[in-house]
Amino acid sequence: MIRSGNANGWYTTIFFGIGALVFIVNAFPQAAYLKLSKEGFEVCSLFRKSFTSWRDVKDFQAGKVSVNTMVVFDFTEEHLEYQGMKKVAETLTGHQGSLPDTYGKPANELAQIMTDWKQKSLSI
Repeated sequence: MIRSGNANGWYTTIFFGIGALVFIVNAFPQAAYLKLSKEGFEVCSLFRKSFTSWRDVKDFQAGKVSVNTMVVFDFTEEHLEYQGMKKVAETLTGHQGSLPDTYGKPANELAQIMTDWKQKSLSI
């Protein structure tokens, strides 16, 4: 397409080039992970980390986000951060939050693991 002078060839090359770059970066160790602790869970995607306390989450479940089955959750009423973004997410998906990956597990299994961690951690 590029050789024939079609500008769409450049757009296609740039689009898939960015996708390939994201894929390569995400393959680096510690670029993407889920870490569970007694305090909560930390999600890292493309080296960006986000921590959420167990106390801030109502529950975890497997749910559809577009065509993907993911772990979704809603925050407690006491969680006051990201109010605007939570409303947008809830409008689009029916839930206020989701994990970006299932980390090699089925979504329902990961949701149960996280529920167990939350219950165990809050009962201590």
